[in-house]
Amino acid sequence: MKKQKLYFAHPVNVYDEPIEQQMISLVQAWFPDYEIENPNQPCHQKGYTEWKEKYGNGMRYFYEIVLPSCKAGCVAMPFLDGLLGAGVAGEVIWYLARNMRTYLIEPPKLTTIREFNDDEKRLMFEWDKMKDETKEKIIREDIGNRLVLSIADTRKRTWQILYKTMRKYEKAHFI
Repeated sequence: MKKQKLYFAHPVNVYDEPIEQQMISLVQAWFPDYEIENPNQPCHQKGYTEWKEKYGNGMRYFYEIVLPSCKAGCVAMPFLDGLLGAGVAGEVIWYLARNMRTYLIEPPKLTTIREFNDDEKRLMFEWDKMKDETKEKIIREDIGNRLVLSIADTRKRTWQILYKTMRKYEKAHFI
């Protein structure tokens, strides 16, 4: 029997770093009955690029193809201060909106996984609603709360030089 998939949402500045494999091993140890779907795979990077060229938004690939295939839910990795990046939050909200299981790797040690609590779920939905509430119907990049970083702050934590040089995950929460 094929295992159900569990999506691993994590900051891109963890990609291809030793901590990424450590977190995948942690998630697999906590959820041995599931296949862990890592967005950092060549097939997903190809899908993202193709959808970005075709539709102008590569994340649509994840929301329309990858996330729906992960029926077991989502495990999210925050920054070490407990805040979630905007992209990770968006993926978690996708699962929450469908009443699917959502889990959080607990900072700062990153050795424990637990389900999102009701207050955290409320904060996620509040952030999602606020960032999209403008008269012009454009996404506000400066909206964050005590759980989710704004899009602008997520970029600052992720990139030293925007889209060229990544900031080290271990130091990103100092920004």
